[in-house]
Amino acid sequence: APAGSQAVSACECPFGAPRIFENQTMCLCDRSEALTDAQKCVSCSENHVVCSPGADRLATAPLKDGYIRLKEPSEEIFKCLDPKHCRNSRCVPGRTGPPSLCTACSPQYRESNKICVECKSVSSQQRFSVGLGCTATLVIMAAIAWTLRRHAPQRSPRSECLLQLITAQLMALLQLAQLWTVLGGLTPVD
Repeated sequence: APAGSQAVSACECPFGAPRIFENQTMCLCDRSEALTDAQKCVSCSENHVVCSPGADRLATAPLKDGYIRLKEPSEEIFKCLDPKHCRNSRCVPGRTGPPSLCTACSPQYRESNKICVECKSVSSQQRFSVGLGCTATLVIMAAIAWTLRRHAPQRSPRSECLLQLITAQLMALLQLAQLWTVLGGLTPVD
């Protein structure tokens, strides 16, 4: 500033313009600009950041939805491959990044119709209940078949063959249900 100047506007700044901010005179970029590490004011909208009044730095300013940084702080800003996967400078819940730019599902999530959904764990009690229900159903069906076989009036050769086939199938299904129950009990729950 020239000697004897009293106006803030007479000050020279290496970037932006002199302004009063929080009762102090300092060099600031315009409201629509952010400061780079090279001490230059750049457009917020062209760099996909949300500027607020004050001394926003490009490397730390909040990003518009659909954009992400690979590391924080950084002036390098990337557009997410699918913009709805990036929000508030981060990946949406269920997505992982930043190296993948939020394209991959997070651990404990799986992709279904291009949406990451949380993996539900089945407790051992639920597995036991399902196995017990299957076993009970098969036992009841076997008891009905046995009862019908004992109390049925004269059977034709065709019905006798069908009854033997059903009995054999029920025994195989009973063994399968028992195997499912045992395997369900051995499966670890996270």
